[in-house]
Amino acid sequence: MGIALPQLAPASEDRVSGAQVIDGSLKFDGSKSTRLEKTFSSAGNRQSWTWSCWVKRDTFTLSNRQTIFGGYAASNDTDWLELGFDDSADHVYFTTNSITANGTAERRDPGGWYHFFSTYDGSTIKIYVNNRLDLSHSFTGNRGISINNRHFIGQTPNNSVDRHLDGKLSQCCFIDGQVLTPESFAYTDPLTNTWRPKKYTGDFNGGAGIATYNSTYGSDITALEVAKTVDDDLSTYGQASGNFVGYSYSYSRINIKVKNTGTSTYDFYIQPWVSGSAANSGTFASSGGNALQIASGATVTDVFTFPSNYDGFFRLYLTNSGNSASDFEIYNVGGTPITTTNSFYLPMDGNSPIGEDKSGNGNDFTPVNFGGSVA
Repeated sequence: MGIALPQLAPASEDRVSGAQVIDGSLKFDGSKSTRLEKTFSSAGNRQSWTWSCWVKRDTFTLSNRQTIFGGYAASNDTDWLELGFDDSADHVYFTTNSITANGTAERRDPGGWYHFFSTYDGSTIKIYVNNRLDLSHSFTGNRGISINNRHFIGQTPNNSVDRHLDGKLSQCCFIDGQVLTPESFAYTDPLTNTWRPKKYTGDFNGGAGIATYNSTYGSDITALEVAKTVDDDLSTYGQASGNFVGYSYSYSRINIKVKNTGTSTYDFYIQPWVSGSAANSGTFASSGGNALQIASGATVTDVFTFPSNYDGFFRLYLTNSGNSASDFEIYNVGGTPITTTNSFYLPMDGNSPIGEDKSGNGNDFTPVNFGGSVA
């Protein structure tokens, strides 16, 4: 028996104004375990993403939570994450293996459509409903969404747990590598004061940007010097005294320019943060496979490509035969986004094949590979 596919549902009217706001949707039957699924072949940015969809629940009192979206590879806190509505109480939730948080319970129209929106920025997961922040929970590091494994829509990705959506979904959008706002996908209608869907017109790729300083992993630089380091101007630089300057990571590689202002030749490395410990990770050399040898007064530019097991942070590391480093200048720690993007847009509106991806990325999210067969 194959996977039961959700069925197309007709257009729906908003109860407040009567305006047709949802062109069409897919109906998920919780009793038949209907779902859509996709296994990402490569991990995306597991510390920066946005999820947006419109949902209308047909049942409020299932025996378990109603999952909307999630990813799973193993039963631990870094390889499993799912989002949705709780069972009998009307609040949103997320869960990993051992971490669960519920939002504030709200009195909602059981027949209404709602914008379910969530983001994760590497330190906080948030869930909004109709532009209202219902849940905000702090944790750090990689999580299960955008992992190189299975992702389910309408059912928990952990097959050992029975959690299904009983209702309808439309305009499902996942943006890998960007943390957006609800206003990117909806707006407040000035005539009816209702929250309405709108077309997403932004980028589906991971986005470009500059690395962010993180004081937990490096201390030998001031906020002012950090600002000079991470801007787009190659003529400005940050100046640090000591060995370590820590940055948050969201790139597959970074371009870096370093000037040695000391009196001796120094070796320059990037130190990864792997499995919660820089000490266990060793150092990561330059594009040539070795540390950058920087003579006194010299300036060196290089590209560092990160190993796949980065946890999201790195430290710039300067050493001179184990002694403390003298001052050095760091120019423009700018990054190239992770090349793998797992972004997708599934209209689910009946105007295109079920599951067809409309992100423009060339991903082949067709009914065959983001779906299944009828049971």
